[in-house]
Amino acid sequence: LAKDFPQRTESKHQDLHLILILFWKDEVSLLLLQLRDDVLKNLLQLQKEVLRLLLQLQEVLKFLLQLQEEVLKLLLQLHEEVLKFLPQLQEEVLKLLLQLQEEVLKFLELWFLC
Repeated sequence: LAKDFPQRTESKHQDLHLILILFWKDEVSLLLLQLRDDVLKNLLQLQKEVLRLLLQLQEVLKFLLQLQEEVLKLLLQLHEEVLKFLPQLQEEVLKLLLQLQEEVLKFLELWFLC
């Protein structure tokens, strides 16, 4: 019996080792399944959030497009108003320049006379 003791002990260790491997294999498999499920849930949640953000972005882009159209309309109106006003402004500026020229000529005449 004493001779067989190391072999029986080694056999028991191997059996125990095999039982532990099978147990841990099942535990690891279960943990991996749980991890996969958690990752899938998180991906689904992330996908929903990205979709929500994309919809918000779409609304912002629509608003910006409308704003751009309004700004373009206003710029066109401003341009038309400036074109209407420009001839009158040009006439006023010419009158003022002529008055300035007359005043400068008067000043120069007085200066040269002195």
